[in-house]
Amino acid sequence: MDKKLHILQIGRERWESRNEDGLIWYYINVCDDVDVQQEKLHVVLNANEDNEEENHQEKITSFDVVIISELGTNFDFSYLQQYIEPYTILVNQELSDTIINHFPIFKYLFVHYIDMQDITSVIATVKKDFFIGQNGTKLHVKNIVVNHVDNCSIYYNGNNYVEISEINQSDYVQLLYWKYNIGLGSDATTDLWLEYDADNQIDLRLVLHFIDSAGEVIRRTFTQTEMAHNINVNVEQFTYLAASIEVKGQGTIKVGPLHYRKSREQYGEMLLGGQVSRDSQRNEFFYYFNPGDLQPPLNVYFSGYRTAEGFEGYWMMKNLGKPFLLISDPRLEGGCFYVGSSEYEQKIEHVIQTYLDLLSFSTKQLVISGLSMGTYGAIYYGARLEARAIVVGKPLINLGDIARNVPLHRPEAFETSLDLVNKFIDQEEERYEKLNNKIVPYLEKAKFPEDSTIAIAYMMQDDYDSQAYFDLLNYLSEKEINIISKGLVGRHNDNSPGINQWFFAQLKRLNISIG
Repeated sequence: MDKKLHILQIGRERWESRNEDGLIWYYINVCDDVDVQQEKLHVVLNANEDNEEENHQEKITSFDVVIISELGTNFDFSYLQQYIEPYTILVNQELSDTIINHFPIFKYLFVHYIDMQDITSVIATVKKDFFIGQNGTKLHVKNIVVNHVDNCSIYYNGNNYVEISEINQSDYVQLLYWKYNIGLGSDATTDLWLEYDADNQIDLRLVLHFIDSAGEVIRRTFTQTEMAHNINVNVEQFTYLAASIEVKGQGTIKVGPLHYRKSREQYGEMLLGGQVSRDSQRNEFFYYFNPGDLQPPLNVYFSGYRTAEGFEGYWMMKNLGKPFLLISDPRLEGGCFYVGSSEYEQKIEHVIQTYLDLLSFSTKQLVISGLSMGTYGAIYYGARLEARAIVVGKPLINLGDIARNVPLHRPEAFETSLDLVNKFIDQEEERYEKLNNKIVPYLEKAKFPEDSTIAIAYMMQDDYDSQAYFDLLNYLSEKEINIISKGLVGRHNDNSPGINQWFFAQLKRLNISIG
């Protein structure tokens, strides 16, 4: 059951009479004196006695949505600020010319201006796009069934893609389909994103069949031009979605996962305010920025391996109270270690630099962190950007060795490492060493700021990358930086709570010293 949204409405006319299921309303009248407004806020934050719903009695620390329909001369936003999250504020578009002048902090809260003439429409938008949590997954390559079309050659490359070559079709023909359907609810828009690569002589289209409870089927097709952006689908009742690919022309095509995500439309990817960046090869990463207190440092956190698409570490970073940036990699089964084309990697670096510039910070005020798979992103981009501090738990830097350890040390465990090798390196003897060495030049040439810190928590019997800690010492020991480390007994996943506790303690300490 979805959690109810706590909505604070600020204005002259109370909207609560338009209450609907799933929404809990709070109201502040902008015409009241500031003291009265503050008293009302105190009441609603501790419990609203006027509402008989049991759920309304729970104490809340922040509102899920804030609607500013009107302003008054007495309104003072300062007392509300600590209870309001970025990206959650909807402002009447009639106030767009004046509200930033009255409340400059709104620039960093990233408010949304919306037409409020139709209140019912505003409420519908809130219910549809401002839901709590995040929801994204994919139809995997292993779920693809390829039709045998005129002797085409078929090659499955793990979770990367299926390659069909020697295609020669004068008219569209169904080339493949996913053997599982997607369930679509009527309460949300679903975004679809297909990973694929096709020769110029190939004309490809995505075919979707919508099957409702009565068995009626609607067919829709999407061209490559239409697939340059998310495909948004809406249904009026619960519906199953079947997906397939049709092609014509001559050449080769590679088809990867079909991602599907509960959409927030223009209000964010995964989280409110979340964004997605893609390279020309349709590889993605997500990022989310929170301004915190706008004071140094900027904390960047790279998500670890996660099969559910989306961000991790939100509350951990938020509890630091400082600006933070979350970065997540939705490729392969649960991430691809934040490596890719030079374009892809430059985009990640550019995103971090963009928010440093927004805050008027330098890399001397940059802390980059990550756990497990996220450690590679933290160390790799931390070295490239020459961050003031890098904090990692269970470091992984020898990507080739992680794959090489599968048969001997981790049978059938974390086979994503094998997909990683196949994604970037041709079938050659030195391919493991090539992946191992990818990070080395950046570590060796990095000139970290004065009084920089590298904090490393590692497992002493790590069965993923047993040499990561010692290699980091080798690459970094000649540099004028502080290296702090702690080793815990066990394999890679034997003591995550111990790693996490030390990891967060170092983040807190560095945030105090750098700030």
